[in-house]
Amino acid sequence: MSTAVSKSMAARVVKWAACLLGTAVVLMFVVFAIGEGPPPWAAMNASFAAVGVMLVGYLVMWWKDWLGGVIGLAGLGWFQAIEIAANGHPAGGIFALLIIPGVLGLLAGIMRRLT
Repeated sequence: MSTAVSKSMAARVVKWAACLLGTAVVLMFVVFAIGEGPPPWAAMNASFAAVGVMLVGYLVMWWKDWLGGVIGLAGLGWFQAIEIAANGHPAGGIFALLIIPGVLGLLAGIMRRLT
């Protein structure tokens, strides 16, 4: 197997990992939204919009891995900036792990361009 083929295969594996993890994140938020019911209109603030941008980015990764990664990370960064401004620290827990699909999407795009 040539190195170009192995690099191409690695880029595809990273892309699939990013897309599947991103879709799992989106589905997790959908399940919580269905279980808890729609949020009240008063709760539809900038944090809600930032998470929405992140989720859209993670779905865009299925078509454009690097663009979806950028959009997803921008939404997550926006959300964390709001959290830091409001609470003095970034959101932890599961929100700390939400960076993984975006980083993998960017990495897949970079790997694809280098092969």
